[in-house]
Amino acid sequence: MALRTGEQHELIDNSTLPTVLIIGATGQIGLELTQCLSQCANVISTQREVKMSNQHALDLANGEQIHACVKVVQPDIVINAAAYTQVDNAETQAQIAETVNAKAPAILAAACAQFGAVLIHYSTDYVFDGDATTPYREEDMTAPRSVYGRTKLAGETGVRSNLDAHFIFRTSWVYAAHGKNFVRTIFEKAHTTSSLKVVNDQVGSPTSAVALAEQTKQLVERISIEGRGWAIAHGGTYHLAASGACTWHELACRIVEDIEPTVVVTPIPGSEYPTPAPRPLYSVLDCSKAAQQLGLRMSHWREQLRPVLEALRAQQ
Repeated sequence: MALRTGEQHELIDNSTLPTVLIIGATGQIGLELTQCLSQCANVISTQREVKMSNQHALDLANGEQIHACVKVVQPDIVINAAAYTQVDNAETQAQIAETVNAKAPAILAAACAQFGAVLIHYSTDYVFDGDATTPYREEDMTAPRSVYGRTKLAGETGVRSNLDAHFIFRTSWVYAAHGKNFVRTIFEKAHTTSSLKVVNDQVGSPTSAVALAEQTKQLVERISIEGRGWAIAHGGTYHLAASGACTWHELACRIVEDIEPTVVVTPIPGSEYPTPAPRPLYSVLDCSKAAQQLGLRMSHWREQLRPVLEALRAQQ
């Protein structure tokens, strides 16, 4: 493990920085991680087709490739930001979801154990049934209602079973200024329509991929200072999402207020917008464990939303 004090970054030779392998670097979280961690680590990412010198070919459906990638890179830390996130399609493409969300993380964790790496893995609020009325804690009973949720839960189990030095972060309602997500969709529709209908009986904590990347960076820096032993001692399952909570309708109203206040946003029950995969009605996560044990604290969802809307406006 490459250690550093964190002082005078500009004077530190790259050889002293930890090597971080990011899997899923083209996704919402992965793109933000790649940019954020370049300040404090030697970042190597994976792609199906290699286009740059700091990339490695990796197909998550190929277990041998996963093992070989970790063996060749010899990373200090591996961050798995890859997942099959097409929640509705997963209901009919369960095998693909199982391969990417369940089997691949287990293989990755085993490779990290063999080659001495720490693994940071992202999971989801969908591991819960959504019947709660108070924020879910890490030890609460899991009961996923969708293929996506079941495969992500299996991925958590695979990580825990194969590696002590791991951090599993469950998060919720992730969005960014890129990729396919609710915030970007509402932003675009607010410019082209005078009215929207949005579900108002599902509650969660909209979480910016930028904020997740920034908190992950803090953890990477801590691991690089304290070492793998600290990671083993403090590893486990944590909740990491924005503070505060709202409905999809409230989130849409906040976006529209900032973009085009004349657009009318009408609340509707989820029953009027049926989907193949059931959504948790309540997805709020209690993140106090991450704050107390790791020092990771997420800002309010309204604060996280502001810079993403600014980035979307800049793209116009």
